Amino acid sequence: MMDDYPTDEELEKIAAWPTKDPMGWVTLVSRLWNYGPPYIRRTQRRWYLSTGGWSGNEDIIGAMRRSYLWGFSFVSHRRGGHYVLDMTVLRMLRPKKKRT
Repeated sequence: MMDDYPTDEELEKIAAWPTKDPMGWVTLVSRLWNYGPPYIRRTQRRWYLSTGGWSGNEDIIGAMRRSYLWGFSFVSHRRGGHYVLDMTVLRMLRPKKKRT
């Protein structure tokens, strides 16, 4: 999303995202996030989000904080709008594939 504020519907979708689909949540937030790397990036273990001072990204963080997925994955926040979430926890929340 470039320079477009997230809609109320998109923010509510982030906040109410089902815990059984954590990677879908990551994908949605990544799609809506304004600014690319280094403001948003993932490693195997961590998801780094920096708002860049943009109020739309702050709104996205606010919606994320209302999600159960935030509670499971939040690692840290530091002054200036920098957040770290745990990707390993989010991956563990995915439903296991049934073996046939």
